[in-house]
Amino acid sequence: FISMTYIILQSPSIVIGVIEALWSPTFAFDIQYNYFAYLYYFINQLLPFIIIGSLPNMRKEIRRWFQYIKRRLDEQTRIYPGRPIA
Repeated sequence: FISMTYIILQSPSIVIGVIEALWSPTFAFDIQYNYFAYLYYFINQLLPFIIIGSLPNMRKEIRRWFQYIKRRLDEQTRIYPGRPIA
């Protein structure tokens, strides 16, 4: 999963770099400079989630945790009829 993250997030820069090297040196330079340069920073931001998600039992544990949170929120948001004031 980690290597696929690097490949997916770096492939736009690589494709445009190859096009610039083979045909036009100024092809999509502004897009590459303004947007694709920041994709490298997303790799570091996504890496902890990818590592945790690739652990064998962690997916089941996370799913159980989210189900527990959902049950707790559902219990808290129920509206019960009130007692009449006498």
